[in-house]
Amino acid sequence: MNKRKKLYIELGKITTTHGINGFLKINGWCDDLNIFNDLKKIYLDKYGEESLEIKKTKFIKNFVLIKFEGINTIDEAQKYKNKIIYIKRENLKLNENEILIQDLIGVKIYDYLRQDIYYGKIKEVIKTGANDVYVISKDKEKEKLIPVIDDVIKKKDLENGEIYINVIEGLFDV
Repeated sequence: MNKRKKLYIELGKITTTHGINGFLKINGWCDDLNIFNDLKKIYLDKYGEESLEIKKTKFIKNFVLIKFEGINTIDEAQKYKNKIIYIKRENLKLNENEILIQDLIGVKIYDYLRQDIYYGKIKEVIKTGANDVYVISKDKEKEKLIPVIDDVIKKKDLENGEIYINVIEGLFDV
């Protein structure tokens, strides 16, 4: 497995309790909340040392409500508020061309034609609807925005943490 990839993936954050029977409200950090339907367990740390077994899952608007084994009251649920939840990478089913945003953070951006030109590292990925946009930063330079379109993104070598771009006219103009 790629050494850059984390074994446990951030899936969301427990925002608050729901009701008096121990349900917790989750803000899912994924495109499709239905991923929660297939989960039997979540983890409360990025090392997988503390876990909770899922008893029941419900959906309300853009949130997930989860009832965990052993959490039966609002008081028991309260201590989990604001915790980040994780799943094991191997339990995540991605299609062949799907990439996790967290696997892109820190990837280095180079010029496709002149591969010795380094533009910076991906700091953030903005979801615009039409296409994603990589926010790249380099030392004290101003951040650059790179649209994730075929005319710009020419080669992805995520095993080595590199993406090569074609700098089209106006790309870096202020």
